[in-house]
Amino acid sequence: MFERAGINYLILEKATTIRALGSSLGLDASSLPVMEQLGLLEDFYQASKPVRHFNFYNEGVKPIGMIDFSDLQEIGGYPAIILDRPAFYNVLLKNIPKEKIKYNKRVLTITQDADGATAICSDGSAYLSSIIIGADGAYSAVRQNIYKSLKAKGKLSSNDAKPLGYNQHCL
Repeated sequence: MFERAGINYLILEKATTIRALGSSLGLDASSLPVMEQLGLLEDFYQASKPVRHFNFYNEGVKPIGMIDFSDLQEIGGYPAIILDRPAFYNVLLKNIPKEKIKYNKRVLTITQDADGATAICSDGSAYLSSIIIGADGAYSAVRQNIYKSLKAKGKLSSNDAKPLGYNQHCL
């Protein structure tokens, strides 16, 4: 994927194997251009279903609203699609060379100096890079290390210092 842009990369995966768990994912004009640049767009189209609209219901399953997505392709150049998380992972995994994923690599801390940033894992291994991207959830080790650094410099915003809230329910 990143090979197309000449970017050398390594994925540090904390799990011992990839487990495709979780709910469905929606992709649209905000994310599909990136998938196209990575050469994944057709694979995502094949693994997904188009989303034409969302219906909203109250607790009594009475309809309370609808969002129409039928004109998204005309407006943004890409349709809205939905796919389950296993299909999403399968598209990614079939396009990532196996040697680019290191399993059982839980990132604990990140240090930064003039040479770059170093991800230090729970097994003691360390990986130096010019860029580290955290993609392990809302409370990722990368995010927590950035927050710690910002807080020490007095630059962490009050909103980022608050725990993430969860105030929605899906039926």
